[in-house]
Amino acid sequence: NGRLKTSLIGRQHIVTGNQQNTGVTISNNFVNGSTSWSANCDSYHYWAVYMTGTEDTITFKGNYIYHTSGRSPKLGANAVVHMPNNYWDDINGHALEGESAYALIEGSVFQDVTTTETDWSGALYAPSSDDSACQSALGRSCYANSYSSADALSGSDSSVLSQIGDNAADCDSADNIGDVPNNAGNTL
Repeated sequence: NGRLKTSLIGRQHIVTGNQQNTGVTISNNFVNGSTSWSANCDSYHYWAVYMTGTEDTITFKGNYIYHTSGRSPKLGANAVVHMPNNYWDDINGHALEGESAYALIEGSVFQDVTTTETDWSGALYAPSSDDSACQSALGRSCYANSYSSADALSGSDSSVLSQIGDNAADCDSADNIGDVPNNAGNTL
C-alpha cells in the first residue's frame, strides 16, 4: 500500500542520541518490531525508540508502534516529551520506560500491551479522562488515553504540563485515531 516503515533493525528504530535535541518532532512513523532476530527469540523487537538526549524537547505524535517488547520509547536525561495520538499495538513486554524525564501522553491507544510502563521514575501525566487541568498550561484540555487489553498509565504529575507549556502539539481524542495503523509512515 505504499507504506514507509522501519523494520528489521539491528538495535533501535529511532534514537535521539546523547546530545540535546530541541524542537524535534517525530511523527507519522510505523515502527514495525516483527523480526526473526529478537533479543528474546520471540519475534518481538526490544529497544525500539530511545530518547535520552540531555534535556531533549520532543513531540512524538501519530506513530504506530507494533510488535515490540520494550523501550518503545525509553526516555531519560531530563527530556521533555509530548506524546499525543500514538498507537501501541501487540507489545508483549513493556511499552514505556523512563527516568528523569517529563512525559505527557494523551489521546493515545494502548491495545494488547502486556505492561504499559516499567521502571518509570520520571514525571508522567497521562489523563484517564478528558481533562481540563491542562487548560492553563497548554491552552486546551488534555485527552484521555484508550486501553484495550492493557493497564492504564498511572501518571498524574501535573509538573509535566508546565514543562510542555506552549510547545504542546495539537491532539485529538483517542476515539478518533483508529486510522493511525493504516496511515503511519505513508507519505503517498
